[in-house]
Amino acid sequence: MPRSAAAQSTPREAVVDAAAKVFLRDGFHGASVRAIASEAGMTTGAVYSSFEGKADLFLAVLQEKLDPKLGEMYEAAREAPPGEVGAHVEAEFSAYLTQRRRWLILLIDFWAQAARDPKSRRAFRRRHNGLRAAIAETLGERSTRLGIPLALPVDELAAILIAITNGFAVERLADPRAVPDDLYARALDLLLA
Repeated sequence: MPRSAAAQSTPREAVVDAAAKVFLRDGFHGASVRAIASEAGMTTGAVYSSFEGKADLFLAVLQEKLDPKLGEMYEAAREAPPGEVGAHVEAEFSAYLTQRRRWLILLIDFWAQAARDPKSRRAFRRRHNGLRAAIAETLGERSTRLGIPLALPVDELAAILIAITNGFAVERLADPRAVPDDLYARALDLLLA
């Protein structure tokens, strides 16, 4: 008799899946390691054997729920022909905002927590540095492949792109009609040619 998907997952996967449910249900601030352990059918000690705490759990969930879609945005940017990067990335960005809306709102809550709490900030910084490095790598590869020089060093351009993307995400989450659909695409084309 085949085992269920839950029975086939590792304890870490079970905790991450449980954490995703609890964070979506209770929000970042309302969630607790105890509630996540209970949802996973484990003790809090078992959860702490794999994760440092709630912030570490949240980042593990983001890695599973948000990062694969970010990878699709990076790939769209990497493969876009000259002058079309904005349109290609915009399509992925719009899908990202639609499909991951609740997760993005939770991420904003976590950002606020990271700004106040040094331990959360360290965890956030590790993830954020990884994202910035992935974007810088994508930009460098695109520039080399197309023979198009970048206006700024890749690490600085990556920081600008993160800020613009986050800003557009917040604007669209707050009031989707306030920002023209193609504005993000046009901004990317200005920066990336």
